[in-house]
Amino acid sequence: MLLSESVKPVTWVKANAAQMLKDIEDTGKSIVITKNGEAKAIVMDIREHEKNQDTMAMLRMLADSSAALKAGQHRTPAEVFSSARNVIQEIRARKAAEARII
Repeated sequence: MLLSESVKPVTWVKANAAQMLKDIEDTGKSIVITKNGEAKAIVMDIREHEKNQDTMAMLRMLADSSAALKAGQHRTPAEVFSSARNVIQEIRARKAAEARII
C-alpha cells in the first residue's frame, strides 16, 4: 500500500471524519493527514497499529539477541536445557511440598 495514495488535507478530515474512519475500518488502509501541504500525521486501523507494535517488539528482541550474541553474552544449548530442568525440578518440589501440607 502506498501512503501517497491516501493523502488528505486536515480540512478534508475535519469535514469527513466519520467517513474517513469508516474507510479505514473497511479497507485497513492508513490515511496521511497534511497541513499546509506538509504531512503531519497518519491515521490507521487500531489492529494494524497493534500488529506494527508487535512486529517492532520482535525486531527489537532480534536486534538485542544479535548484539548479545556478538558480545559473547550467550549460553550453550546444554546450559539452557540444564537451567530448564532445574526450574522444572523446583516446580515439582514446590508442588510436592504443597501437597504434603494439605
